[in-house]
Amino acid sequence: MLLKVLLSPYRSESATFYTPLSVEAAAARLRRSAESSLFRAPKEGGAVGTVTANKVSLQRVVPLTGNSFKPFFVGHFEVAGGRTRLVGKFTIHWVVKFFMLFWCGVCLYWTGSAARTAFEAPGEWRLFPLLGVGMLFAGAAFVALARWLADGDREYLSGVITGALSGDG
Repeated sequence: MLLKVLLSPYRSESATFYTPLSVEAAAARLRRSAESSLFRAPKEGGAVGTVTANKVSLQRVVPLTGNSFKPFFVGHFEVAGGRTRLVGKFTIHWVVKFFMLFWCGVCLYWTGSAARTAFEAPGEWRLFPLLGVGMLFAGAAFVALARWLADGDREYLSGVITGALSGDG
């Protein structure tokens, strides 16, 4: 369970959205559905990001809330078999992935070093390795909480993208 939670930020979920529109029309529709700046996002939140024919990057913004573990969509438009589609993935920022790798590495190094010290000098150092294990569990709890807070973001962004690319209206 701990390993599943700690590895969850490294998983990306592929997504493909089909549309009857041309690449330019689809990009324009999606651009109108999303704000281009965090500062222009409505007070009730919404999808914010960059939308061009070559690159799409969208994230959900919830006012007065910050969550580095929230997923964002990164992709591009392409035409395959005469159909326009938006191909990409839901992922988290690479800096967050690097931070969690660093955190886990430090916790494991601490635990190993503390265990070695506890074996070399038993007595008062006996519980010293548990600090590293506790930090690892604290990191896992933090990741689980952050992922839980961002639980509906994939579905929300998928709904925004699907609605914009539906070709209706």
